[in-house]
Amino acid sequence: MTLTALPTELLDAILDPLAPHFPTLASTVRTCTAITPSATRLLCRHLSASASARNLSVVNTLAIRPDLARDLACLV
Repeated sequence: MTLTALPTELLDAILDPLAPHFPTLASTVRTCTAITPSATRLLCRHLSASASARNLSVVNTLAIRPDLARDLACLV
């Protein structure tokens, strides 16, 4: 059985423990296209945007990617 055959809910459950470890999850998302959607949802669950961090582009990304904005739980 391959990762592509697994249900989305199972992939989400497998990756969920990595969510608090942003660098690890970010690395994981680049390892396999089959887990990219699940890992991206977890990465976008809690975002921080600030001018000092120079990451305000995340707001534009959320505006053009409603699929990511839908999974957002917290934007600080």
